[in-house]
Amino acid sequence: MAKKRICWLLFILIGIKITLLTTSTRVLAYTSSAAAQQNGMKTDFTLLFWTIGIVGGCIAITLTYVSWRKYKGEEKKKKQQDNIID
Repeated sequence: MAKKRICWLLFILIGIKITLLTTSTRVLAYTSSAAAQQNGMKTDFTLLFWTIGIVGGCIAITLTYVSWRKYKGEEKKKKQQDNIID
């Protein structure tokens, strides 16, 4: 149980670190307001895509784990029923 918590903590910390590294904002001097808005929009969409990726990845991992546990439980239950019949 402790290994799972450590893995999740590392996964979250790595995700935060990558997000912080990729969403740095640059200050541009003497630019028009249209160009400044385009740079801001790019940063906002990058953060949105990272957020969607991290949340979607967590959901996918969770669903995969739950499905695997259900599959293993059904196999174990089926095996126990076969032993009772014999």
